Amino acid sequence: MKNPFLRFIGILIILLSNIFFIGTIVIFTFEVFEISKKLDGKFVTKSKRFPLHKTNYYGEKKKESPYNLTEIKYLHPHYLFSLPIIDQYVKKTNNEIFSINEHGFRNNPYYNKSERNIVLLGGSTAFSNYSSSDKTSISAYLSNNTKFSVVNRNSPGWNTLQELLALLKYNKKYEISLSVSLYNDLSTYCDGYRHFKYTDTQSKFFYWSNIVENEKYPYLDDSPFNQKIKYFLIKNFPETKDLYKNIKRKLKNINKKNNDNILAQSSSYCGNSYKEAINSFLMNQKLMREVSNSRGAKHILIIQPIFSLHLNAGDGAAIVKSKEQIKFQRKAIDYLMQTKFCEIDCYDFSNIFDILNKVELINSIRNNKYENQIFVDNAHLTDFGNKIISEQILKLESFK
Repeated sequence: MKNPFLRFIGILIILLSNIFFIGTIVIFTFEVFEISKKLDGKFVTKSKRFPLHKTNYYGEKKKESPYNLTEIKYLHPHYLFSLPIIDQYVKKTNNEIFSINEHGFRNNPYYNKSERNIVLLGGSTAFSNYSSSDKTSISAYLSNNTKFSVVNRNSPGWNTLQELLALLKYNKKYEISLSVSLYNDLSTYCDGYRHFKYTDTQSKFFYWSNIVENEKYPYLDDSPFNQKIKYFLIKNFPETKDLYKNIKRKLKNINKKNNDNILAQSSSYCGNSYKEAINSFLMNQKLMREVSNSRGAKHILIIQPIFSLHLNAGDGAAIVKSKEQIKFQRKAIDYLMQTKFCEIDCYDFSNIFDILNKVELINSIRNNKYENQIFVDNAHLTDFGNKIISEQILKLESFK
């Protein structure tokens, strides 16, 4: 910034903000480790909960989650964003738990080029975020137990618009395109419903929009002065923005009126517009079916498992989602299943694990031992969950 006065103001704001942040962190730390919340007649302290990587799930305890780097999104020429496709970042992302190829897609150790292909589409559930290895991903389970070989064309955070683009760009022969999705589409639609007139957008559009907007030439930027200061801080001190955002979110969660809400609530809620959300979702699914049919292949939709929609989730459902959000998702899925599109090759796996006596979150662990919990959170599955959903997919007529 060439103007010394604006630079001085920016530095002054940063110094004052950091003082505020330090005080807030002290208060927040006290709140997290000292305040207990009452749940089902028992007091549960957040500090006693074990994240997945702090258990024996990955074979041994990890200092941090092996999947932390999947939170970093890289600009992509076709899909808006993806996991990295540049060699140095691919190598940085890969670890002993999971690996991606030069296209940014997860490796399938059981893929065989000579076999018939399935193109697996979706977001982080299809990607198998939190599987303990590449061999325990959904694509690996399917490849290892069927006559097909599964090609991953999925990525954490993707919705069906990005799935459609990935399918269009896939130029090899395949017999089935398999979409395991919906969760991200409902979230993306609700974000668009609240902020933007276009609801059929790629996931995380607003994040990338802010970055691009921040690159305006100063003389073309007619934003208010306080907005310019905000973008100056975001661009030059991104860690300050993230710190403020995280603290604000944490404090908001602590002060929620619902004392039983231990886990963070989703901010994506859009009233009673479930029909519009599903119509947006279906537009991309219909196009994927048309693309696959034109190539002599079949398209199958699997509505992904959602923890809070399981009857056997019990009181745990209210922990991760409000009753209004659960009702919205249920209405959306019921409406989807009644559409003409879902008369063929459309399957509701949203509560597939009710076939078991109990559905547990990994967050329910009170010690450091993993004991076959199915869900990591409201949408992500453990190895056990990946195995079960793969077995259920293989029971479908198209896979026999």
